[in-house]
Amino acid sequence: MDEFHRLVAAAEIGRRIQGVSGPDRAVLYIVGAYTGFRRNEIGSITPQSFNLDSDPPTLTVAAGHSKHRRTDVLPLRTDFANRIRTWMAQKTNSRSKSPLIDVRDKRTAEMIRKDLKAARKAWIDEAATDRERKEREESSLLTYVDANGHYADFHALRKTFITNLSRANVHPKMAQTLARHSDINLTMNVYTMLGVLDQAAAVEALPPVPTTEAQASGPQLRATGT
Repeated sequence: MDEFHRLVAAAEIGRRIQGVSGPDRAVLYIVGAYTGFRRNEIGSITPQSFNLDSDPPTLTVAAGHSKHRRTDVLPLRTDFANRIRTWMAQKTNSRSKSPLIDVRDKRTAEMIRKDLKAARKAWIDEAATDRERKEREESSLLTYVDANGHYADFHALRKTFITNLSRANVHPKMAQTLARHSDINLTMNVYTMLGVLDQAAAVEALPPVPTTEAQASGPQLRATGT
């Protein structure tokens, strides 16, 4: 999540892009990564879409704006709800029925590309040595397209949401429900992107290897060879 945190931080202090302020873009990215809602769904969200005083707090997307034409109600993390509450308190249209961040016709890929560029520059400038700076310049961290050909477009925030559910050991059926997929294979095989570190964490979660008394007191490895 380090890349995502840096993206949000860069957006927070960034200039307006396509009329959308830096703080609004930061919240836009957070909503995308913590709900999995699509751009047009987020673009339909009004102050009335949030119920921040319920237990748990919720965010609702009306059926007319949902991709599958069904009203979607998603529970929110408490820290997410608090962030939204603070952000809404600073907005002049927090009591209107207009979209809070109207990005339905915006080029959100361009927004992310520019915020990533700012975040990457800040990250490279943090290098303590010339060698470290060179290594960072040669890496694909915080680039719009990484070394594996993965794009950091707006839809990638939805993939981040679903991948993080898997990393948190959320049951696949629950992940499918939160992702609002009709096919669990789509959730697990297309939207979940796990790497070697995730695999390592998975195998470390297996039960310990049985150890006999003789093994505990003897050498752990036996040398072989010619």
